[in-house]
Amino acid sequence: MRSATECWGYPAVAGITFLIAPILENVPTEEVDYVKKGTGAIVCAIMEANGYEKTGVKKAVPPFPYRVFSRGEVYK
Repeated sequence: MRSATECWGYPAVAGITFLIAPILENVPTEEVDYVKKGTGAIVCAIMEANGYEKTGVKKAVPPFPYRVFSRGEVYK
């Protein structure tokens, strides 16, 4: 998450998209949005615990391996 933010300027969640994609394949369709929101909340908590702050800017998350998240928060 830190590399996605500092090196590439992507939203922090871009750093774990490849980990979340396989998990979402096993989640019932009606639950996917809750898992994605929960993932975003966990990413936020981790980033803020490590001294990052929200910028209020949302950017597109690159599709790796495919588009899991459309947009995510950028931290500074």
